[in-house]
Amino acid sequence: MTAITKKPENPIAHLTPEDIEQIGIELDAIRQEVLDARGASDAAYIRKVIRTQRQLELGSRAVLLASVFPPAWLLGTVGLSVAKILENMEIGHNVLHGQWDWMRDPRSTPRPGSGTWPPRPSSGSTATTSCTTPTRT
Repeated sequence: MTAITKKPENPIAHLTPEDIEQIGIELDAIRQEVLDARGASDAAYIRKVIRTQRQLELGSRAVLLASVFPPAWLLGTVGLSVAKILENMEIGHNVLHGQWDWMRDPRSTPRPGSGTWPPRPSSGSTATTSCTTPTRT
């Protein structure tokens, strides 16, 4: 469809403001269920992934440091690639969704000066960096 063709109908035109409000309430309830379901197993999982990523990166760098033979170079390169994938796809995804605010675990938060965003608030600050949705009034 191009900009010149007829515009499609509004897909929510048939909903009343009350219907939209009810959908919002239902979505908020689902979100709260998910937030309430987080627990020790979720915290253990993210700690395990962080530990695995750090060990894999360190081991791969050690292999690359001593890689005189091409198979060692290949192993170190693949290991570093997998470590980076874990860091970006799994750890980054959890941090993006506010994992560090939920756990309040200094071992799994970005270190000061690491250039990650959003930055942690200072110890005297009351601001939070969690991903929150606005409350309905």
